[in-house]
Amino acid sequence: MRTYITVLFLCLLLAGTTAMAGTLQVQTGSTPLREMPSFLAGTITNLSYGQTVEILSKQGDWRRVKIAGSKTMGWVHTSALTDRKIELASGDALSGGVSSDELALAGKGFSPEVEAAFRAENSTLNYADINRMETFRISPETSIRFLREGGLRPEGGLQ
Repeated sequence: MRTYITVLFLCLLLAGTTAMAGTLQVQTGSTPLREMPSFLAGTITNLSYGQTVEILSKQGDWRRVKIAGSKTMGWVHTSALTDRKIELASGDALSGGVSSDELALAGKGFSPEVEAAFRAENSTLNYADINRMETFRISPETSIRFLREGGLRPEGGLQ
């Protein structure tokens, strides 16, 4: 009887560990894999849309992950991840239940239909400026200097 209880306990323990682990996929066009759970942390590499990561641990809205099939580990904000299956077929056709609207919101750009509807509802927006703003790249070092000079303290502190 004692052996039965021990085996049952180990099975439950392993089941709980497996449930906490798991995999997620990147739902944005690209997202940085960071050294620390902070938007200001250095970037290890960039993850691409649909890339699979294995969850190692969590801290608030951040997940410590390992890139599936590699030894590379780091932190990703949960807003860039999904538990929905994302599959890219030949010609980048999407399957797995991802709509064109979700794809647009995930940073892949508007479809012609979504863009036309958005422009009709927001005719006063300056799209040239929005497109130009999307090209700006600011290094973590520049962001940290800006915060320090402005006397700002982000949640989690500065590095």
